[in-house]
Amino acid sequence: MGLTDLTVFVVAADERGRRLRDLISAWTVEGLLTSSVWVSPDDVEVQPAGPPRVRAERITADDRVVDDLFHIVGRRRLRTVRVVVGQLLGLDGSHDAELAETGRRVARALDDAMPRTADGQGTTLRCLNLLVPVSGASGVSTDALIAGWDVNAVVSSEDRPDVDRASAYVREPGNLVGHAGTALAACGGVLAGIDEGVLDVLSPGPSTSNGDQLQVVRVSVRAVVGEDVEGRLAVRALGAVEDEPLGPGRYVEWGRLAAEPERVVDDLTGHLLGVEPWASGRPGAVSSASRRQAAPWDAFKDAMRFDLRMFATVARWVAGSRKARIEDRATTLLVGAGSDTVIRFEPGSPERMAQEAARHLVEVDNRAREIEIERESAAVAFPDPGTWGALRDVAFAAVDGGALPAAVPEPRFAGVREILAPGRVAPDPLASFTTMDGRQLAPSDPAEARRYRLELGRRIQTQTSLAEPVPAGPDGEPADRAAVRVQEKAAAELESLHAERERADAWLEQVGGSVLWRLADDVGRRRSAFVDRQSDARRRLTTDAPPHEALVRAKQRLTRWWYGTLGLWLVALLVAVVALAASDGTEIWHWVGWCAGITLAAGAVLGIGNHHFYRAVRRYGWDVLTVVENRRRASEEIVFYGRESRRLDQLYGTLVDWIAIVGWVLHRPVGEVTEEADDIDDSIVEGLPAAFGVARTATEDDIPPGTVVQAVRRLHPVGWASGHFDRSYEAFRGTLTSGEDSGFIAADLDTLSGPFNPRRLLLAYWSSGDAASVLTDRAVGALRRAVRDDVILLPTRRVTRLGDHSEDGSLPEPDFYEAATRGSTTFVADMFSPAGMMARAHYGADSVAWLPYVVRAGSTDGVRALRAGSNVALRADVSRMLSPGDLRLFGSTASPAAARTAPAGAARAEPEEVAPTGAVFH
Repeated sequence: MGLTDLTVFVVAADERGRRLRDLISAWTVEGLLTSSVWVSPDDVEVQPAGPPRVRAERITADDRVVDDLFHIVGRRRLRTVRVVVGQLLGLDGSHDAELAETGRRVARALDDAMPRTADGQGTTLRCLNLLVPVSGASGVSTDALIAGWDVNAVVSSEDRPDVDRASAYVREPGNLVGHAGTALAACGGVLAGIDEGVLDVLSPGPSTSNGDQLQVVRVSVRAVVGEDVEGRLAVRALGAVEDEPLGPGRYVEWGRLAAEPERVVDDLTGHLLGVEPWASGRPGAVSSASRRQAAPWDAFKDAMRFDLRMFATVARWVAGSRKARIEDRATTLLVGAGSDTVIRFEPGSPERMAQEAARHLVEVDNRAREIEIERESAAVAFPDPGTWGALRDVAFAAVDGGALPAAVPEPRFAGVREILAPGRVAPDPLASFTTMDGRQLAPSDPAEARRYRLELGRRIQTQTSLAEPVPAGPDGEPADRAAVRVQEKAAAELESLHAERERADAWLEQVGGSVLWRLADDVGRRRSAFVDRQSDARRRLTTDAPPHEALVRAKQRLTRWWYGTLGLWLVALLVAVVALAASDGTEIWHWVGWCAGITLAAGAVLGIGNHHFYRAVRRYGWDVLTVVENRRRASEEIVFYGRESRRLDQLYGTLVDWIAIVGWVLHRPVGEVTEEADDIDDSIVEGLPAAFGVARTATEDDIPPGTVVQAVRRLHPVGWASGHFDRSYEAFRGTLTSGEDSGFIAADLDTLSGPFNPRRLLLAYWSSGDAASVLTDRAVGALRRAVRDDVILLPTRRVTRLGDHSEDGSLPEPDFYEAATRGSTTFVADMFSPAGMMARAHYGADSVAWLPYVVRAGSTDGVRALRAGSNVALRADVSRMLSPGDLRLFGSTASPAAARTAPAGAARAEPEEVAPTGAVFH
């Protein structure tokens, strides 16, 4: 909480004091004054020991609350505390001695309570004693002065509409209470828009250490109520942007709306979809099954080894031996676990080969499942927090002309930066779609919109089939009345469904052309597609051994081949033996040669059969290897598509929130502007003294369209959207319990779900209008500063003064205020004694005027000009330091004015005055 001022007024508890409080309360309600605190002698309870108990009434625009004075003072940090004693004096000059004593007690207690710093600074306590007499008052005791206070001042008993107009005098009953209220408010610093008291400026330091000096002060106030032209400018400027479908891009000078917006949208969308984390990869590579390349000699040796081993194997098959056992690893599908070697089969039975293949595939499947479980259970990494900042930068820059990423070509046309309308970047968050069954489709959730569109398509297809005409019976009339009712109901519903689909398509066309919608739509589509692909990969998952019927048939052919070959071999041997036995001169080497030759020929024929079986075995090995490869590839796809679909799902949920937030920033950055069309009740005007002039704006001056355009451009410089987000987030961060952001804002670091995480709270902050209120206040303030700095020129308002002292007709507002800057006139003469008049005490020593911004004049005619914060001008004149003898107020005779107005023939009283020491009479 910043430093503020607080003023405690101490007034009498009589009828005039109560009327004065009521008057101040009424002025505060009307907005003429700020809050103040009031105390009377009856409110002070002196304790036997310690500080007094003080009941105080705090008067604000909303209510009047009685509380302990020191509780009120201690609730906030204070720069200055003022104690202002207001003594209202009648013609007899009697004063309330208890009132002055009450002021002393309150000031002493506050002085003890004020904070002090080591350098003597801290809260400043200023004590002012104001005597407010009626015109012609006299006989006041100097006991009414309070020794040691900063200021003892007499409010001049003159009530002038202007400093250079005649006084209406101050009378009781009459204008005394209003006159006193004006003086107390001005000296106490509670006038709206005036942060200082007039005596803080005109008498800034202690001047009456012993209470024998005082000053005369005169104040006048001028205020204007009515239409606020600056607020109206803000309404027109912000309304012009809100009513423009293409946004502020139609008004700005630094850019132009894109001639081909679709091209720019495609470029931005393509850029986003091509970078992390929006792009999706591919499943991990699986080493493909490949055929082993071998030299002819190596292949021949491999085949020869297999064919030779098959002789023993087939011999056992033919012999039918049940004890024979193929080697333990006769059919190894893979040489070593996970090896990339091509599967080779040693000679063995097809059944044994199929069993070995099935066993190996089960092992492969088990290992793959273990890997799937381990990888799928790993947490999906949340995207880098910078992702969301980069996304906002692209979205905002596309609209507000900021810097785009280096990878995106900056769109320019004729040397001018091209920008997009807000609707081309993000959909309007209020452009939701209400379905026929009452559901709300958010414009930031394309996936839900697409699901509804597909749902409509399915319902239309169903109702179309039900709406088919019912076949007629033999008599030409439908035979099934129930079917007719179903058909009529379906036809009616089909018509409404078609209308609903057309309405949904129109809405999708409206919101679907933006960059962020397309980004989210692509993410949502991939998420659904990856879920389907994972399911498809699971369906394709198989580890069944490939069929081995081809091996069985190859074995059967090989067996038959052997039987035939061995039969022929035996026949050939028999023929050879008979032939050799019948032949003369047969040698032993003839027998050996023929038998060996026939046997070798038979072996060669058997080798050919064996090689056909070898080829079948190798084909089966390739089939098994292909099954292993497909299983591993399916496993990789299951893991990748599962993890990627979960990552995209997480990404999509966060993206939907950010689309809504960006949409609020671009489409609804500000809210409704409340024009400050202040007014004042006529009864209040009647109670104002002549010195408190109030004027009302005479007409509603129109603002030229060019000025409105100038204001729009002022509010939308390059980077306006990102600036809106940054400023609103600064205000939002104050609502969070977390500390400073560590390089990233809390909403970007948010990885939680639920309505109370920082990102959702930020979205609620925007959707509730709180962010727009902050930005609206800033926008209105910026336009007010621009107007007051002459950057934007507004038409001058004309005003008419209210009440009995109004001038004829209206006048420009600056002329109404400039009356406060005119040269100072003397104080009313009947307040001063002859000695004071001779000493020129009735001349002002210093003058100051607080002026609104519409008055451009500086300090003139000896009047210091200060700046007021609202449509209020305050003028104050103060005399030099005087002694009580300079004023008739402290004498015992009637004023010259009273003598001059005595009835004709009345005896004229001679003044009994003591000539001042050193006076010279001429």
